[in-house]
Amino acid sequence: MSIFIVYLSLLLDQIKPASHHVVIHRALAAAIEAIEHRFNAGGEHHARVIWCVTVLAPTVVVALIHHLLSGSNSFLSFLLSLGILYTLVGLRAYNQSLSQVLESFEKGQETESRQHLSAWQKIDPAQLPRGSTCVQINEQSVMASHQQVLGVVFWFVFSSLLGWGAAGAVLYVLAWHHIHRLPTQADAEPHIAQTYWEWIDYIPARLTAIGYVVVGDFEEALAAWRRASSLWKLTSTDMLLATASGATGAPMGHLPANTQELDIEPLTTHITPTLSEPDEKTQIQQLRSVSALIWRTMALWLVLLTFVVIIASLSSLTRAVFG
Repeated sequence: MSIFIVYLSLLLDQIKPASHHVVIHRALAAAIEAIEHRFNAGGEHHARVIWCVTVLAPTVVVALIHHLLSGSNSFLSFLLSLGILYTLVGLRAYNQSLSQVLESFEKGQETESRQHLSAWQKIDPAQLPRGSTCVQINEQSVMASHQQVLGVVFWFVFSSLLGWGAAGAVLYVLAWHHIHRLPTQADAEPHIAQTYWEWIDYIPARLTAIGYVVVGDFEEALAAWRRASSLWKLTSTDMLLATASGATGAPMGHLPANTQELDIEPLTTHITPTLSEPDEKTQIQQLRSVSALIWRTMALWLVLLTFVVIIASLSSLTRAVFG
């Protein structure tokens, strides 16, 4: 049933996108920020309590509601899960934002492309880092596809198999909003939130990276993943960008896909190298390569999740019949 809800929500998102999708996500971010400003006194204990209130508590509430509805009205629990996933997953929003950025860039309108990119990232255009717009588009594409679609779907399926309904999707989205609330904040809370996020995103991020390895350049993607693990303290973002870079040959993150392009010995320096800017034709090829990698990875994991759910359902059915 869970995978059917996934496919149905994605289909509904394509037929009739949730017009309130952005509004809900902005409201969630604003609510988390308001609670943090009101109750965070700067201590580590306060930070943990705030995280539990803003992330864990809503997750538990959704799980309890799903449990109660499952016992009394399975159709209502189905509608609850479908409604939550339809609201939280952002495939159509991701596709529209990416299409706008790519279309402007391919037409040579780099300024307009950066404006679309800043709108996608929800930041002022002046705050965009200096450097290749192509690299920034690729990085945003990789992270948005994972955080808005694949990670949400993974946690939804996982929590559904445990009988928690859409609670997993709520957990993932709220945790993501929590670490992106105030990126420059220096108190203890963002560090704790980042730690919790790395735990939550550990399996989804590595599954996405494995997808990049399988559907992209296998050897280079795997080598880039290993180089990333050796060069810095690995976060989910670092690992995904490094693997996607290796899978496509497009530079992303701290290092390019192939260390042979650098005049340094790999695994021996933390200095970010300076690479020459590729020509426009190469940049467009890189954008298309990254976009194709992302869509192939999405298709791969949707198929694999379908098999996992089918196997789990058959196992449960077998135990019910013969157990």
